[in-house]
Amino acid sequence: MSISHLGQPVDNHVTLLGYGTIQGDSSVTWAFFRIYPDGTGDSFKLLKGKALVVTDVDWNYSGGEHNRKQTFNIYMKIPGKEIRDPIFASTVLADAAGSGGESVSMTTGFVVTKMESLEPNLAFGGELNDFILRGYLIDIPLKRRRPIKVKNRKHR
Repeated sequence: MSISHLGQPVDNHVTLLGYGTIQGDSSVTWAFFRIYPDGTGDSFKLLKGKALVVTDVDWNYSGGEHNRKQTFNIYMKIPGKEIRDPIFASTVLADAAGSGGESVSMTTGFVVTKMESLEPNLAFGGELNDFILRGYLIDIPLKRRRPIKVKNRKHR
């Protein structure tokens, strides 16, 4: 078994392309497509007992305001609630055409156990062309955690 520069088996590394489908009510359903080292790929879902540690995020957009800042956020939605917590943010200055993007490598990254909980978002208009998540899979215990109740929480 080959170990990568991150101390993980090479087979655990994943590259995911996020893509959205606009619904009739203008909401977007996001899905992820795993890209393999040989160029092939297929749809991606996390299996029970697995989590994704995201170490890098690439994103780009167009159609924003020219020479203005743009922030790309990834929120974690709480199932069945209208609560979204920010887990990633990256800000760039758009070019003269209103486009931009960035490749971000994180020191610690963030952990995801349900891909359907991720919600990418552009803070200041424009169209998200694509975003790529890179990281690796880890095993997690299958015991159920009790949710923490938080009072006086702002809805986003």
